[in-house]
Amino acid sequence: MLTTREVARRLNCSIGCVYTLIQQGLLAHTRIGVGRGVIRVDESDLDDYIEQQTKRTRKVADDSPPKHDLKQFASRRVDVGADEVA
Repeated sequence: MLTTREVARRLNCSIGCVYTLIQQGLLAHTRIGVGRGVIRVDESDLDDYIEQQTKRTRKVADDSPPKHDLKQFASRRVDVGADEVA
């Protein structure tokens, strides 16, 4: 099982981000001990989270609208007179 610090290193994020993922129920974890105890994340749960995020990212990329050609706007200039600038 991994500590939150080890999970953060594997995800290349902050420990706070790991706690947020856990709090939001996005990353499965185990709490060990009395009171607050310590949090541990099973490697398979972390792998599942990474896989889910990868699929979600790919789906968003596939569903995104086609990019427009912005070249038509590149050559336009708008002149603003001195009295129009506040």
